[in-house]
Amino acid sequence: MSYIGPVPIYAIDFLAFFTWAYANRIPSSRRHPLRGFVVFIMITMLLSELFAGIQLGTLLQPIYLIARTLLAISLFYSIPKIIRNKSDLETMLKGGLPGAVITAALMIGSSLPQTQSMVARYVFLPFIFIAIQ
Repeated sequence: MSYIGPVPIYAIDFLAFFTWAYANRIPSSRRHPLRGFVVFIMITMLLSELFAGIQLGTLLQPIYLIARTLLAISLFYSIPKIIRNKSDLETMLKGGLPGAVITAALMIGSSLPQTQSMVARYVFLPFIFIAIQ
């Protein structure tokens, strides 16, 4: 994790941004059957965050959350451009499945009292667990 001023920028943000940038260079040939639903979710999220910001008296945090959420939602439009055939899907799954298994194992390990300290000591930085507890 790095910071731009007081704003934390996570590695996943860079990966999502590069995926979006790469996908924008590929012409779109498919329709998105759930496009209306995704647009509805984006508008609802936008209004919810702006309303929360007005209630909190600051728009800084909501704008940050909006940007990160829009970056994540952009993957809905990017992935169909990147995955065009079975070979592309297999390549994506070869990278995604090990990542999902590692993430699940770390989530389970950090949630169980018996393994939480070991995962915190050897995998995560200690301040993450201090901030959570």
